[in-house]
Amino acid sequence: SVLKPKEQKLQTMGVLGENTVFGTIYILTRADLLEKIYDNTSVLLENIDMHGGCSLMPDNCGIVVRIVGNSSEDIKTLTHQIIGLVRKFVLDSSFSEIRKI
Repeated sequence: SVLKPKEQKLQTMGVLGENTVFGTIYILTRADLLEKIYDNTSVLLENIDMHGGCSLMPDNCGIVVRIVGNSSEDIKTLTHQIIGLVRKFVLDSSFSEIRKI
């Protein structure tokens, strides 16, 4: 469904609940890496003060991660942790932060 903050109250049950910020991450990579990335992402999501979950996409083409919370900074931090995790497995490289151009 499409979220329209100017037309609907996002705090209603079933939309965002008491949360005000949401994020979605799509991880598209080789199928042989998905299980490791999925397992490690699941562990990250178990240890957060927000609500989040991840699922394998159809035909093992990737992973989708969804997060809801009340702090855009917390969601940004978690997103960076997930990016770091993915870079570790896919590129065998570290990640410090997103660079602005």
